[in-house]
Amino acid sequence: MSDHLRHDLDELSEHLDGRLPEPRRREVLERLSECAECRDAHATLLWAKGQARKLAAVDAPAGLEAEIQARLRRRRLPALAAAAALVVGLAFVYSRLSPPPSSSLPEAVAEDVRSRWAGRLELALEVSDSRRLEAFLGEQRLGFEARVLDLGMMGFALRGGSAGPLAARPSALMVYRETATGHEVLCRMLLGGLAALPAPHETRQHDGIPFQVYHLGDVTVVFWPEGHVLCALAGRGEPEALILLAFAKAMKASRPTDAL
Repeated sequence: MSDHLRHDLDELSEHLDGRLPEPRRREVLERLSECAECRDAHATLLWAKGQARKLAAVDAPAGLEAEIQARLRRRRLPALAAAAALVVGLAFVYSRLSPPPSSSLPEAVAEDVRSRWAGRLELALEVSDSRRLEAFLGEQRLGFEARVLDLGMMGFALRGGSAGPLAARPSALMVYRETATGHEVLCRMLLGGLAALPAPHETRQHDGIPFQVYHLGDVTVVFWPEGHVLCALAGRGEPEALILLAFAKAMKASRPTDAL
């Protein structure tokens, strides 16, 4: 596959807008799983589109699009470089209006927990059916498929979830409540790997899976990779109990879907 096809930003934009037919959408998801540059471009486009939606609608000057295309052709930039330059330019303009979050991923996940505890974080879909939430998240064009696990056997009931950027990255959120205590834990899924994280307070290894643990005040956050997706489990309370739950969830996620 050529670089142009692998990094086609027009196609990524079409994917984010929900305009790709199903076969092409699957191909885009496959490329995102294999290509770090595509994932970075996808995250930038998602953030830029989100910022654009905050701006008041205005009519573009007549002929602006044709002029931009003509200038790009005259400069004979490669398609990817031209598109990337345009995206970077848009991101810079939008950043002057509303810069992306600067907090680290562990801190952003911990803030989710505190916001949920304080009643400030509402869910887009409140549902106890994992299949319904998984279908909802699949419609959000995240760039990855978010599996929603049933943790009932572990003593946790699904409360619902949402989709949206976390630290400028596409992300899925799932909330579970411990049936015995009523305490909630939050699970985040987003494109990326452990290399995107700061140095952890602890590192663990369980059944060949690496885990990074962060103790942030009253919140514990545990990250681990699932293929090209970075998963996080966060909550208040006993840190070791949360770490063990992360181990169990990662093990359950590693099993084939038909075995769940």
